[in-house]
Amino acid sequence: MSDFQFPKTFSSKLQFPKALPDGVDLSHHLWLKLTALTLPEGGAAAGMSSTGQSTNARMGITAEPEGTEIKLLMPESFQLGLSHEWAAYDSLTAKLAEKAAAYYKSVTGAASVMGGINSFLKSVAGGDWAGLGKALMGSGSIVNTRIDSPMVYKASSPIEYNIAFEFVVFGKNDVEDLQSIIKKLLMLSSPKKPDTNSTLSQAPIFIKPPNVFRVESIVPALSKSSSVNIINMNLAALTSIQPNWKAPYYKGGAKAVGLTLTFRDITPVFDSNFNLGASVTVSAAGGIPKVM
Repeated sequence: MSDFQFPKTFSSKLQFPKALPDGVDLSHHLWLKLTALTLPEGGAAAGMSSTGQSTNARMGITAEPEGTEIKLLMPESFQLGLSHEWAAYDSLTAKLAEKAAAYYKSVTGAASVMGGINSFLKSVAGGDWAGLGKALMGSGSIVNTRIDSPMVYKASSPIEYNIAFEFVVFGKNDVEDLQSIIKKLLMLSSPKKPDTNSTLSQAPIFIKPPNVFRVESIVPALSKSSSVNIINMNLAALTSIQPNWKAPYYKGGAKAVGLTLTFRDITPVFDSNFNLGASVTVSAAGGIPKVM
């Protein structure tokens, strides 16, 4: 039996690394803090509340603490993703012009073209649009089918953080600590089976949603009022977790482990999500990001 196995039980507070061999003080360095939360059965929509007593008061979504807190030393870099969809304005005039131009291409003869366009536009708009049909035909042999319109805003994707960790383990305790965190994250990000021993009247038959997280960056030695939260999401889903175990191996445990986590905010994006006045200076001391 290998000395290194996925643990069967977990502490409510997990951290990696707990210490470095040379005794480096990690309290002034940047950490990622994950607080697991439980949504009501039925997801975020079921947690909508007007009481204000919620994890995300702006959206009125209630999520209760699950009891697990995980802290990971931040890597040298991480990435925020946010994209907005803009598209050409799809106006009624543009639609009519496109339809009329397409019809012009499908027929021959000026008389039939004008009659067809006029008939089409009358059927669509209920009016005599012969003047528009003539304009679309033009005076030459080429019809301008290009429709220019301004770009208009459509939607925004959720805020997303992609954080890639590279951990080195030094001994048996480090392996077990890191395995505990990986397995706990795998469990928390997965849906839960319903209680098969309960009757339909006692419990829902549907699966329970995965846990969500409060995701924040912290500096343990500093108070919240004197530090800047580069990452601050009240309700985020862990949409992807990718552990990558690397050689050399010792008694079944990897001496190096890569861990990529992707968190996506489950609430809509507005400008108020961001504190535009915040700034932070980061220096890499010994390859570890440190807030100054």
